[in-house]
Amino acid sequence: MLSLYMAEIPTSNRLYTVANTNFEPDQMSYITESLGYNGDGICILPKYITADMLTALRNDLESDRWSRPVAYFQNRPNVIQDYMKIALVLDNGDQDIVSNEFPALKKFADEVTCFGREIVGIWNKTSDFCVNDLDLHRYPPGSNGLGRHKDYPRNPYLTTIATINGDAVFKTDAQEVHVEAGDLLLMRMTGLYKSDKDIRPWHEVQPGDGGRDCVVLRYDPNSSQTQPYDTHYDNWTDQFSELPTGIFPR
Repeated sequence: MLSLYMAEIPTSNRLYTVANTNFEPDQMSYITESLGYNGDGICILPKYITADMLTALRNDLESDRWSRPVAYFQNRPNVIQDYMKIALVLDNGDQDIVSNEFPALKKFADEVTCFGREIVGIWNKTSDFCVNDLDLHRYPPGSNGLGRHKDYPRNPYLTTIATINGDAVFKTDAQEVHVEAGDLLLMRMTGLYKSDKDIRPWHEVQPGDGGRDCVVLRYDPNSSQTQPYDTHYDNWTDQFSELPTGIFPR
């Protein structure tokens, strides 16, 4: 049975800037322990995003650019998926969209690249980590959430999940954490360090009653290649049903 994770989670009064992304020593110790060999692969940074930046990110997410989802995930037998995935890949022309139309989101992606390299560099000194794959996940009010799974094997090193609106309980096999607007959740991915085991954590998401919007930032070393979404998650297949107008490719 899972127990509610109540460990002391270091916080910081750091301002949201791209230039100064160094973590406090207690934060880095917590991150290293949580993502490292003996951790369960996730850590939470509460209220990492300041109120002003959170407002700016919300404004960016109201753009019509986000109105056309790539897929709507619905429940299937033995699979819980109840959210809308809206993709914005930062290569192949979309980089200009982010830079020109989504200034807060661009700044945020740049910072995740900066601190991501700092974190990945603890174990992997030759990593080419950068944020070049970005999704918006919208869990509607009353959503059943996302069942137990592992994230895409094509996205190595580190995944960062920022809750923009609402809240959720994020469960692994060892713990559960509550995330709310402004929180960051970091998740260990393949290649962060050498291991004979699959180091990606099994996890599931249970949104609050009011739903949840989150931005997921990843590195995709093959971002120029279109990939069918239904081949990525490890614990199910045939996982999404088509929208009336079809599945929109990247």
